[in-house]
Amino acid sequence: MFIIPPRVQQRQLLIHDILQSAQQSGVKFVLTVGHLSAATPPSTFLGNMGRDTEDKVRDTGIPHCSLHLELPMDIHFADAENLQWTNAFYYPLAPETQFNPVLNADVGEIAAAILTNWATHVGKAYTLTGPQQISMADIAQIYSGILGRPIKFVPASHRNAILSFQGRGFHEWYAKGIVELQERFRSPDYTSVISGDGPELLGRPMTSFRDFVLANKQHFSSL
Repeated sequence: MFIIPPRVQQRQLLIHDILQSAQQSGVKFVLTVGHLSAATPPSTFLGNMGRDTEDKVRDTGIPHCSLHLELPMDIHFADAENLQWTNAFYYPLAPETQFNPVLNADVGEIAAAILTNWATHVGKAYTLTGPQQISMADIAQIYSGILGRPIKFVPASHRNAILSFQGRGFHEWYAKGIVELQERFRSPDYTSVISGDGPELLGRPMTSFRDFVLANKQHFSSL
């Protein structure tokens, strides 16, 4: 069983029911996925929810494994509209703040590999990050080079960042959680790491942000 956190505020009640059904039906293995802040400081609201899920799985006694991720680079798909209209993109970070976004497709491939050979992963927790530290300034340069025009990064206020995510269809509580995950990158307790777990599990390097934009150039170039 692969548990992907649902975007509902009362997710822990849902997880409880899912795990109860898993026990009753004799599920042999559970793989969970959550944010890296479930395991490393500073803690966050969404990270704590992920840690609670892992605790609930552990309490069932079902063999399990956990994946801890940095923020997915896939959230940048939503940059396309701003790139088209303003040649800019906006997040609540300083231009030089570094982090290691990971591609959801890589995570899915890793999950499939674990689930098809789950016995060798019981009790393990893997950290999945992108292949390199990257900043918003670096992302602006990547956009500019691939799209062929100057793209700038504009730091957004906390409130405007939340409103932006709500405009993309997220509920307010989840938008606040995503912004908190982004803002943790500028916390003195945050340490940007590059993990080797992903490449080892994939058998190849994790996808870089540049390759992500190249593969989706048409999306970022036109609406």
